Amino acid sequence: MSEAKFTPGPWWANEYGIRDRGGFICALTWPSRYDGQQERHAKETAQREADARLIAAAPDLYAALQAIVDASDSKAAQGGEMWWAEAVYPAVDAARAALKRAQEGS
Repeated sequence: MSEAKFTPGPWWANEYGIRDRGGFICALTWPSRYDGQQERHAKETAQREADARLIAAAPDLYAALQAIVDASDSKAAQGGEMWWAEAVYPAVDAARAALKRAQEGS
């Protein structure tokens, strides 16, 4: 598999965008607020916040998926039933943690 070419993590979201230790990865735009459209504004703001959490979790999600693929590729040839628990369960735990970060933020 080829090496990842994106900015390495960790990334985090703030009110302006997605950052890493060196600065901004990408900027966020927020929905406009108009009189009488508070419900739309609240819904779109919640969606943008969820988008920001997902983007900020991207390096963790990538690493977790890569670990699952690597574990599967390296252990599958050994055969037997125990290779899955030994090789993939730790990677699945990392995937769960990355998904939680994407869903809830850090």
